[in-house]
Amino acid sequence: MTLSMLLVLLCALSSVTQGQTIAEEKSCRSNRDCSSTQCCRVNGYPLAGIYPIMEGATTPLGTCGPRIQDGEVCGLMYVSGDSCACEDGLRCWGGITGIQPISGTCRTPEYIQQQYDDNPFWFLIP
Repeated sequence: MTLSMLLVLLCALSSVTQGQTIAEEKSCRSNRDCSSTQCCRVNGYPLAGIYPIMEGATTPLGTCGPRIQDGEVCGLMYVSGDSCACEDGLRCWGGITGIQPISGTCRTPEYIQQQYDDNPFWFLIP
């Protein structure tokens, strides 16, 4: 294979790869604009569905990306098929509090159990 042929092949492969990347980045204003395995992310942060009335109407343009990851904010009060869920294996956890929070953090079951193990009197928290 000649050097010019190899160069043409590399350029063609590069353009195909770049085309796939561009096609995967879908714009969105709500989670409904993305597939069921994605969330709409604005400036890198997922729309957790905490304020469903305003979502879509006032949301700036975002990009479809991965579901909510470990340590990212998630919504506890918004129950809908349009809301963005934690990645598989994670749960939206509101912490050890005496009130029902509207938001939580996606965490592993092991992390959540460790929090309860570290605070044996969690049930006494007002």
